[in-house]
Amino acid sequence: MNKFILEHSPLVMALVDLRFTTIPKKKIEQGLEDFKSSLFDLGLSIFHESELNQVEAQPTTEGHFEFKTHKNQRFDFLSLQRNKSVILTTESLCFRTTDYKHFDEFKGFWTLIIEAFFNSFPQAKNAGMRRMGLRYTDVFLPQQDEQYTDYISEEWISHTHRASQLSTLNTFRQQRQTDHGIIRVELEERLPDNGVIELFPRDIQDPPPVSVSINIKDIWKTASPSKYALLDVDHSWLPNEKEVMGLSIETINKSLQLLHGDSADIFWGILSAHAEKVWNKREIGGVL
Repeated sequence: MNKFILEHSPLVMALVDLRFTTIPKKKIEQGLEDFKSSLFDLGLSIFHESELNQVEAQPTTEGHFEFKTHKNQRFDFLSLQRNKSVILTTESLCFRTTDYKHFDEFKGFWTLIIEAFFNSFPQAKNAGMRRMGLRYTDVFLPQQDEQYTDYISEEWISHTHRASQLSTLNTFRQQRQTDHGIIRVELEERLPDNGVIELFPRDIQDPPPVSVSINIKDIWKTASPSKYALLDVDHSWLPNEKEVMGLSIETINKSLQLLHGDSADIFWGILSAHAEKVWNKREIGGVL
């Protein structure tokens, strides 16, 4: 099977999000310094600790919901360039990067992170997987005398118009079941705000102490100050009611590999021939 990359990739951020049943706070505290040391060796030398207020909705016998708030610690680890980030809580491990070249490299660095995770928190193997997610965000910035829709296949635009019954692409959302999970695709049209182009989805914008940065690509510098769009593809695996899967490097990476295949198919199906030409699609030998 041929594998391809874009020389001038529109990718803004890639992230993998692993969620699991709660690991006792004491276990996290015991292994935190080892984990911090391991990530420091991987170049994630900026450390930040914060407290989250999380709200849980629990059904009552009367058919209503009771809302309970509890606090959870969040530990952020960032590279000096702020283009890589790891977020750890008692219930999740997330890796974000704005320095994505291809899937092999991305998966390789993630594997180093989860190896450090299991070495630092060996009891984590007793937790169960609750969610495995792979998410890509791309920006469609038109050049002079272009529209961002020039970069989207006619087939996909037609489907969007039929689904939304709108004459223009404002926001299109699609969610469907795949062989490996649920994939959500969102194309959000945006306008520059006083010349400022927002490149991140709003739900993953973090405050400055823990936010990631992105290098402005050359092709973005010549973009037209007009409508643009963010493409957000989020593919996740969730266990069914009878499925209990323990945490291990093998099960985590197997899920990641499967999620990537469907996500890549969606992305290449959205691109027009014009996008492939301008962004210089080329074949490579490795896995995307």
